[in-house]
Amino acid sequence: MKGEWLDALHPGSTAEITSRGSIKEAFVNWLIHFSHYKFAGSCLLVFDGAMSHLDHSTAEAADCHDITLLGLPSQTTHEMQPMDITVFGPLEHYWGE
Repeated sequence: MKGEWLDALHPGSTAEITSRGSIKEAFVNWLIHFSHYKFAGSCLLVFDGAMSHLDHSTAEAADCHDITLLGLPSQTTHEMQPMDITVFGPLEHYWGE
């Protein structure tokens, strides 16, 4: 990993390169990192439900840190995320004009 990749990150941010390039490994590590910054108690994490993101280790890490996972159908987050539809979609449209 190049040192300059980390230079402009916000405090508390992290970056990593996995040994096998596994998104599952990176997602589990991110869940653990995220757990240190979330509010106390349980929380809901909505994410793209692509099978490459989810396996037993992911579910176990989320459960250990009181994070409930809600996977949207794969390749549909651009249509199903409320902010994309109500805020960012119109903003992008009018910005382009």
